[in-house]
Amino acid sequence: MSDRRILVIDDERHIARLLEINLQRQGFLVKTAFRLQEARKLLAEKVYEAMVLDSSMPDGDADGFMREVQEDPRHASMKIVRLGDDDIPNGPPPGGLSLTKPFNPMLIGDFLG
Repeated sequence: MSDRRILVIDDERHIARLLEINLQRQGFLVKTAFRLQEARKLLAEKVYEAMVLDSSMPDGDADGFMREVQEDPRHASMKIVRLGDDDIPNGPPPGGLSLTKPFNPMLIGDFLG
């Protein structure tokens, strides 16, 4: 995926904006969703290189959503970064990264390459 599309999913708008600005500066094309339902729609429309997902979403189970995305063949190679207010109990997703808020947004860009 040469266009380096990233989907940021976080209901905290200031965090989503921080991620958007930092990832754009690192050359990524960033789309933001503030709800899981909105993210589902965006994922149905396009394939993304990576997804940054807040582990605590008000409109659903973020872990279940992540599994749903991982099981979809269109998104099988997608890198996933999980963000959490506390330690994330199941650790990082396979091949992914987990960060606890507050975090250094540059770490995400470095991980995604």
